[in-house]
Amino acid sequence: MTIIILGGGYATRLYPMTLGKPKALTLVAGRTLLDRLLDGLGPVDRIVLATSSRFFGAFSDWARGRPAAAPVTILNDRTADDTDKFGATKELSFALEHAMAGEDDIIVVCPDNAFGPPLSKFVDFCRGRPYPVLATYDVGQLSLARNYGVLTLDEDGHAINCVEKPESPASTVVGCGLYYYPRTTVPYVERYLLEGNNPDQPGRFVAWLCERAIVQTWRVPGLWFDVGSKESLAEANRQLV
Repeated sequence: MTIIILGGGYATRLYPMTLGKPKALTLVAGRTLLDRLLDGLGPVDRIVLATSSRFFGAFSDWARGRPAAAPVTILNDRTADDTDKFGATKELSFALEHAMAGEDDIIVVCPDNAFGPPLSKFVDFCRGRPYPVLATYDVGQLSLARNYGVLTLDEDGHAINCVEKPESPASTVVGCGLYYYPRTTVPYVERYLLEGNNPDQPGRFVAWLCERAIVQTWRVPGLWFDVGSKESLAEANRQLV
């Protein structure tokens, strides 16, 4: 299984903190967001990280300093700032095109997330499954759900729809930037983009995929933080260890 990390964002809401370093290397409770994620996921076969020209050097330095538990490939998408960034789904397509041969199941990670419990149970749940799996979290309030991709689930816990940042959320269950795609699902990424769909906002790809495949879900236990603002970063530092 290969982990693909989407590190092409510029985290403008955290400026000036993230002007010179990627958000994924921001410290939360003494560890970078990226190390927290990868250590929590446990052993994998390979790690691929796609990023921009601005942060390619920082991520390359990080990879050289990380214990060699799995090979790490850092890809430079050649974008330079927030005005020409790829967007999450296009970044995923870029990683698949330049670093994958189609033989692996993949786990896709948005590295601006901080989880309380380790995520090895997510990997165990997904391993060998024939259908994509979306990690979910119940934010508990409709007013909070408006900030995320809001999910509608059927009685078996399958995702049947996802709406990005709706004004009137249908539920408080949201996606949290952690996905499993078996190798049979991976070609859907390129098909989605070729049809001219939104290259950003990964919930839009999930919504499109729900119309074409079974999408299973896995509820994140414990705490989850979307570290998108200074306030959420401060809250993650207060509550996580």
